[in-house]
Amino acid sequence: MHNVRPMSDPVPPVVPTAVPAAGFIARLAAWLERHRRWLAPLSFAAGLASFLLVRRGPHVAQVLAFTLVLSWLAILLEPLLA
Repeated sequence: MHNVRPMSDPVPPVVPTAVPAAGFIARLAAWLERHRRWLAPLSFAAGLASFLLVRRGPHVAQVLAFTLVLSWLAILLEPLLA
């Protein structure tokens, strides 16, 4: 059935532990290394979504779309150029 604790057995408080910034940065770098194929499409989608969510003039839209495509291509070609 259910694992129920008796009332006389208090639950110890949970004490949050601090995560060092270096550990977080290392985990983030490892995650980015594992999922680097998704970084360019997700960045492009985020930029495109921000454009669609905020209506802008046609000239700004053209410049933004061109910049997004160029940055996406640059990210994809970076391993070949390095």
